[in-house]
Amino acid sequence: MASKKLQTVTIILMITAICIMSISIVMYNITVDSIKQEVESAYRVSLQNTRERIESYFRSIDQLTLQFEKIPEVVQFTQGNFDPVILGTVLNQAYRLHASLDYVDNVLIYHDEYRESISTNQDMSKRYTEFSPLLEKFEQMNTDKAYIKTELEGIPISVFIRKLPVFSQAQKLTIVFQINQALFDRILGSGAIVENSGYFIMDEEGELVTNRGYFGNEEVMKWAGQIHAAGIANGNDSSNVLNLQDTFITYLGPSYNGWSYAYAVSNSSFLHKADDLRNIVLLIAVLLFLLAAVLSFATTQWLWRGWYRIKSLLDNNAAAAPETIHSSNEFKDYLAKVQTIVNRSELLKKQTDEMLPQLKEALSLSLLETGAVSSEVMEKAKQYGILVQEGTYCCLCIINDYPQEEQGMYTAWDKTTLEYGVLLVIKEVIEAHAYGFAVNSQKGHVAAMLSSSQKEPAELTETIVKVTQTIRQFIQQYFPVTVSIGVSKIRTDLSLIKLSYNEALEALNQKHISTGDQVFYSQDAAEPYADEQFPLREIENNLIHAIMTRNEAHAYSLVENLYMLKDKKNIPYKWFQSKMIELTQLLSHQLKQHWKERNIHEPSLDDLLQLATLDEWVNFMKSYFIDGPIDELEKQHQANIMTTTNRLKDYIADHAETDLQLNHVCKALHIPASFAKQALKETMDATFSELVLSMRIEKSKQWLANEDYSIEEIAKRLYYSNAQNFSRTFKKAVGIPPGQYRVNTRADRTGNE
Repeated sequence: MASKKLQTVTIILMITAICIMSISIVMYNITVDSIKQEVESAYRVSLQNTRERIESYFRSIDQLTLQFEKIPEVVQFTQGNFDPVILGTVLNQAYRLHASLDYVDNVLIYHDEYRESISTNQDMSKRYTEFSPLLEKFEQMNTDKAYIKTELEGIPISVFIRKLPVFSQAQKLTIVFQINQALFDRILGSGAIVENSGYFIMDEEGELVTNRGYFGNEEVMKWAGQIHAAGIANGNDSSNVLNLQDTFITYLGPSYNGWSYAYAVSNSSFLHKADDLRNIVLLIAVLLFLLAAVLSFATTQWLWRGWYRIKSLLDNNAAAAPETIHSSNEFKDYLAKVQTIVNRSELLKKQTDEMLPQLKEALSLSLLETGAVSSEVMEKAKQYGILVQEGTYCCLCIINDYPQEEQGMYTAWDKTTLEYGVLLVIKEVIEAHAYGFAVNSQKGHVAAMLSSSQKEPAELTETIVKVTQTIRQFIQQYFPVTVSIGVSKIRTDLSLIKLSYNEALEALNQKHISTGDQVFYSQDAAEPYADEQFPLREIENNLIHAIMTRNEAHAYSLVENLYMLKDKKNIPYKWFQSKMIELTQLLSHQLKQHWKERNIHEPSLDDLLQLATLDEWVNFMKSYFIDGPIDELEKQHQANIMTTTNRLKDYIADHAETDLQLNHVCKALHIPASFAKQALKETMDATFSELVLSMRIEKSKQWLANEDYSIEEIAKRLYYSNAQNFSRTFKKAVGIPPGQYRVNTRADRTGNE
C-alpha cells in the first residue's frame, strides 16, 4: 500500500513539472515573437509618418525654389544683370523665401560664373570664403541637389544645396539653405522617445543624417551601412527588421531622396516584462511542484482515512432505531429549507446578472454625455466595473457609412442589426488591445473611451492608432459597410470627459465634407498654441459686427484684446504672424461681402511682413479696419438717414389727404419701418405720427389762408373724425382756433395790400 502511494505522488510531481516547464517555454517564445511584431508594426507607422514629414519639408523647399527661379528679376540675375535695383529685388524675394520656410537660418544665392552672392544672413556673406569648401564638395558630388553635413570652424552645419534653374542644362546659380537641426527635434519628437531607444536617419550614401535618442553616433554608424545596403537590396519603401544580439531595429528602405529611416530599441527595454513573466512562471512552477507533492501526500492519507470513516458509519447505522429515522426526516426538512434559500439566491443573482450589463451601459453613456462632474461619479464607475484609468484618455465616436446609392437597400431592422454587430466588434477590439469601454449612444453611433495609466500621451497615441486600424480593417473585411471614426484630443483631466466626447462628435462631422471610411482627429492635437488662446473666428465675427454697426468703442476693445497674448509665455512670432495674416485676409473678405459697393483692397503680404510687434499689429488693425471703414459707414448712414427723412416728408406732403400708416408708407417707399423710425428720431427727434400731424397742420394753414374750404371739409380731407377734433388739435399746435387763424391771416394780407 505504501509503495502505491509513493508511485502516485511521483507520477503527479513529474507530470506537473513537465507541463509547467513546457508551457513556460512555449509562452515565452510566443510572447517574444508577438512583442517584436507589435514593436515593428507600431514603429513602422511612426517611421512612415517621420519620413512623410521630412520629405514633405524638402518638397516644399523644391516647390518654393521653382517659384523663386521664375521671378523675372531672378532670371535677369541668372543672366548676369547685377543692377542695384535687380539685386535689391532678388534679395527681397530671398527674404520672402526665407520667411516662408521654418527651420531655415539662412538662404544664400551664388552666381557660379560671376562669383556674385546674395544672402539673407549678412554674417554668412561676410564669411563666404569659409563656405567655399562646402560648395566645392557639392560640385564634386556631380548632382543637382544634395543635403550636406559638415563643420565650419568646429561648428556643425547642415545645408540643402541645389542648382538653378532646375530644368535647364546651363545651371548658373547655386542656392544654399542652411537648415536648423531643430527641424529633426520637432519631427522626431526627441522628448517623447521611449527609454533605451532612438531614431536615426541615413542619407542616400548611407551616411548618418541625424541621431536622436539613447544610442551614440559611433554605435549607430556601425549599423547605418548595413541597414542602407539591406534597404537597397530589399527594394525601395520596404520595411524590415534587424535583430542584433542586444538591439532590435526596425527600418524603412530608401525612397524619394534616397534616405533610410530606422528605429532602434534595446532588447532589455521592451522584453524585460516577458523575461520577468518567464521567471515568475518558473517560480510558480517550482512552488506548484512543491505544493503538489505536499497535497498529493496529504490527500492520499485523508482519502484512506475518510474511506474507513464512511465505512464505519455505514456499518454502525445499518440497524437504525425509529428515533434515528425521525431525526433523518427532520434533517430532510432543514435540508429542504436550505435548498429553497439557495434557489432564491440563485434566482436573485440571475436577475442581477441580467440587469447589470444594461445598468453598466447606461452609466457608461451618462459618463460620456455629462462628464465626471464629481468624484462620486468616478467612484460609481469603478463600482460597476467601467474601465477608466487616471492617466491619459480620449473619446471615440464610430458611425456606419451607408453609400447614398445603397440607402434604400437597408431596412431599419438591417441597420439596427449592423449597428449591433459593429458594437460587438468594437468591444472585442478594445478588450484585446486597450483599456476602455464602448456603448451604443442610441443616436446612430457608438461612443467609446480609451485610457492609460501613463501621464505622457505617447502610449495612448499608439493604442488609438492600433484600435482604429483594427476596427476599420475588420469591418471592411467582414461587413457590407465601412465605418468613420472621430477621435478627440488626449487629455488628463477626467472632469473634461464631456468636452472630449463632444470633440469626437465634432470631428466625426468632417465625414460630411470628406469621404467616409476614415479616422478624423480633433483639430490641433499637436499645435502648441491652440485656438483657445487666439480665438480667430470669434474675433473676426465680433469685429465685423462692430464695424457694420459703427460701434467704434467695441471694435477698439476687440482689437485691444490681442494684448492678452502678452501674458502668454514662449509664443513664437511666426505663429502669431501667420494667425494675424489669416485674420486680416478673413476680415478683408468679409468686408467685401458685407460692403460690395466699396472697393476693399487687401493689404499686401509685403506690408504685413513689415509689422514686427504686437503694438504695430494693433495700430494697423485700428487704422485699416476700424477708423476708415467706420467713418465712411457713418457718412453713408447719415446720408441714408437724410434721404429717408426727405422721402417720408415728400410722401406725406403728396398724400396728406389719405389715411397714412407707417407700415403702408414704408412698404410703398421700400424702406424698413425700423429704419424709418430711426431716421425720424435722429434727424427731427420726432415720431411718424408727430411728423404727419405737423405737416397736416401746415397743409391746413395753407388752405385756411388761401382757400374757402370750410372747417368741416378740411377736417374730413385731413382724416379727422370731426371738426371739433381738428379744431382742438389745430389750436393746441398753433395757439388759436382755425377760424380765428383764417380771419387773422386774411386781415394781415388785406392790410399789407
